[in-house]
Amino acid sequence: QTEDAAFAAHAELADESFVNPALATAFANLHGYWPEKLGAIAYFETMSSPFSHRSAQQLRLYAVDPSFYVVHRSIDNAKNGHAATILEAIVDYVDSTAYGA
Repeated sequence: QTEDAAFAAHAELADESFVNPALATAFANLHGYWPEKLGAIAYFETMSSPFSHRSAQQLRLYAVDPSFYVVHRSIDNAKNGHAATILEAIVDYVDSTAYGA
């Protein structure tokens, strides 16, 4: 616990650094689908590829292993990765509601 608090309070980490991870964790634990949740997940999954590429480049500059971001970039692709899955979920949601009628 103490290490977690010390990490979160580290002077070089802006409070904003924790917003996206906190939202992603919250969405993972909130069951069901609604437009706001689907939209936010779609944003995360479709925008993470360029973000992951940039993050990997920055980490390499500081000799930090960028493997997490390199792998994540490959699984968030729009053809058959997480981005494709969430876009299919949105279509399914719309088709199952009055919007799709």
